[in-house]
Amino acid sequence: MSRRAQVEQLDKEAAKEEIPELEKEQSVLEKNLDEALEKAENTEDPEEAAKQNRIADKIEADLEDLKVEIQQTKEKAAIEQPKQQDDDKSE
Repeated sequence: MSRRAQVEQLDKEAAKEEIPELEKEQSVLEKNLDEALEKAENTEDPEEAAKQNRIADKIEADLEDLKVEIQQTKEKAAIEQPKQQDDDKSE
C-alpha cells in the first residue's frame, strides 16, 4: 500500500471514529434547543423569553453547523481513493 493510500485509510478510519461523537453532540444540542424553546414559551417575563429565544437561535446555528460537519465527516469516511480515479482519467 502506498504512503498516500495509508494516509487516506487512516483519515477514513479517524472520520469513522469521529461520527458517533459528533452525533452525540448533535443530540445534546437538540435537547438544549428544546429546553431553551420550552423555557421561552413557558415564561411570563418577556425579557426572559427574549433571552431564551436568543439562546435558542445560537443553539440552532450551532446545530446547523454541526449537521454540515457530520455530513462532511460521513463523506470523508466513505471516500476510498478519489485521487486514483482522477489520475486514471488523465492517462
